[in-house]
Amino acid sequence: MDARDLIFKILQDRSLDMRLRMAEVLALAHDLQRRVRDNVLYQTDALFEKYNSSRRDGYFKEKLAGITGYSRYEVIKAIMDLLEKWNR
Repeated sequence: MDARDLIFKILQDRSLDMRLRMAEVLALAHDLQRRVRDNVLYQTDALFEKYNSSRRDGYFKEKLAGITGYSRYEVIKAIMDLLEKWNR
């Protein structure tokens, strides 16, 4: 599976809320870009497995439930903060 296939798989899963799907795709793009920037493309298969796992949705649902701000800036900032923590 490549990045494009996984992104479309996540976006087309209509059993999930659209905000959740967008957060997951944003997180995947962020993590993939980090691997490209750091020249560690050999880690992409593990990344795709991580985002293709069943626990992915639960993680993002839990984290998005804690976001109380309604502005786009606050939501994106909170998502980016979560991504930084998740990648450690």
